[in-house]
Amino acid sequence: MRLFSIFFPFIFGNEICKKKLIKGEDCVQDFHSLGQFTTAFPWSYQADAFTRDPKAHRFPCTVDSPTSHNVKMRIFNHNHQLVANHVTFSINSDSVHLMNDVHWHRNSTTVILVHGWNSRVIEEDEELSNQGKLFVDEMLKQKANVNIVLLDWSEKANDLKYWLPATNTQVVGALLGEFIKNLIDAEMNTIGDFHLAGHSLGAHICGYAAKWLKTRTDGKLPRISALDPAGPMFQFLDDPALNVC
Repeated sequence: MRLFSIFFPFIFGNEICKKKLIKGEDCVQDFHSLGQFTTAFPWSYQADAFTRDPKAHRFPCTVDSPTSHNVKMRIFNHNHQLVANHVTFSINSDSVHLMNDVHWHRNSTTVILVHGWNSRVIEEDEELSNQGKLFVDEMLKQKANVNIVLLDWSEKANDLKYWLPATNTQVVGALLGEFIKNLIDAEMNTIGDFHLAGHSLGAHICGYAAKWLKTRTDGKLPRISALDPAGPMFQFLDDPALNVC
């Protein structure tokens, strides 16, 4: 019975949100250790460009279960370079155990790149995108003993209904935060080792990862590079009540 109670919201969460949306209600999903996620403001809403009313338009957003995102990571370092071996795995609670397979550089700079909306870093044929190749090449040239992680959430990011991946940046951010915390707990890294870089919606994923970590660790991520962060549905996050980081 306990097993069923754990997975029930992961399986049926999307349907619960859909029923609430039909009634015009906001949805809050509890994904246990990852936390609670909501479709309340600013999610599901788009501001009016002229009146600046932040709740002028509402979209049918849902918070999708962590497992449905199929988030993948590919790792590179000087032991596993772009032209040689690489390791791809789905992000989950067991991911950290794979670090020994790639000769992870312990307590070294770890740079994580997160792509944005309607994009990917791992192509459908499992090859790296041009963006991914350039990033890995440059990082390997600039730093010794660096760990490079490419996070791919393209299964949800490549939805033309922009408001759906935008709402779910909070879930992907929590998954990334959990991955980083697992590395810290396993003494593979300290929080000061990490540099997150995100483009478009990926910038917000990095922000949510930082927020998730801030409430669950003693430290604070030292650096986030937000590359052309997405605007729609995020315009009013400068409100202190909605502050991401």
